[in-house]
Amino acid sequence: MVNEAERYHTEDEKQRERAENNLEPYCFNTKGTVEEKNIKGKILEADRKRIIKKCNEIIKWIDANTLLLVIEEDLRQS
Repeated sequence: MVNEAERYHTEDEKQRERAENNLEPYCFNTKGTVEEKNIKGKILEADRKRIIKKCNEIIKWIDANTLLLVIEEDLRQS
């Protein structure tokens, strides 16, 4: 059971890393798109601001959690 749990933990870590690697660029791209001049007039300003705010929140969350994962890994290796 322990070996199985370790295997699933490793798989979960890989999935989490892939998700983070895809989510952060997606947020930057989305944020950049809604800030483009030709897009600004096509969506409501309130929606544009909400999208930018949410993208910034997600990017901050990823940064904070990535740092925690690095610290956690360092502690495990110590």
